[in-house]
Amino acid sequence: MRTISVPMKANSPCMCILFFDKFLFLLKGLKSFLFIHHLSTIIGGLLLLSGLEAWGSCPTAVFLSQPTPSPSSSTAGSIETPFTAPAYLNTLHSGQGCTLSFSGTSVPIQLMDCDGSGTEPGAWKTPSANASNGCGPISLLQTAGPVPGVEIPIGKYQVTYTAMAVDKISLDVVRVTQTFSVETMRDTDPPVIKKIKEQSLRKGDKIPNFFKIADASDNCTVQAKLRFTQQPSVGTIYDGRLKAIRLIVTDASGNEATSSIAIINY
Repeated sequence: MRTISVPMKANSPCMCILFFDKFLFLLKGLKSFLFIHHLSTIIGGLLLLSGLEAWGSCPTAVFLSQPTPSPSSSTAGSIETPFTAPAYLNTLHSGQGCTLSFSGTSVPIQLMDCDGSGTEPGAWKTPSANASNGCGPISLLQTAGPVPGVEIPIGKYQVTYTAMAVDKISLDVVRVTQTFSVETMRDTDPPVIKKIKEQSLRKGDKIPNFFKIADASDNCTVQAKLRFTQQPSVGTIYDGRLKAIRLIVTDASGNEATSSIAIINY
């Protein structure tokens, strides 16, 4: 796995999250005073929320990329993933009054490369997280895997979302994750051509466009982008001996379907 570190400016708002654990340590020392305890809880929650927002929008953080595949691998290229969590957030803290959970279960996401480009834009719904009354504000981040909206090469990837909140009693950071797979697949299904009955032609007639009556569709490519080929081509003079017209439909990924129309000379 390749890691790219970018220097962070000293006065950057992203720096605040790097000192968040030190603020928690100081605030915990003041918990014996009731007023200070409530104040520390509020400040702790605000620090987590503002720090994570700055972290999520800061352009000078650390990126991870997917492992670069070998030439024999079905995965091509590399993808930048979201920002990585500071080390102290990588440990799950057991809160005294705060419980976090994700709504529902994770479902694998399948993306189809419909144009044969070898990539497909990522598209999925961000999961939602729930918190008990003992939690401060929730911060939800994507912490691993390709992000929605970017071109994702053919292959299978793991996407992780992390929800975090401050426990109002212990001031610990409570963290829960949800991981699901995202797979970009090649389109290998050919189009479908509606079978039509035999057609009659007289010697000397021009061969018409039989695709006007032979409907074709595809699982991935819209009809406007399908390629239609007729053999013999439209406008060819019928010689009276031809027994069939061949229809060929090709989708954007190069998958091909063929059909024949029997010709009766009358």
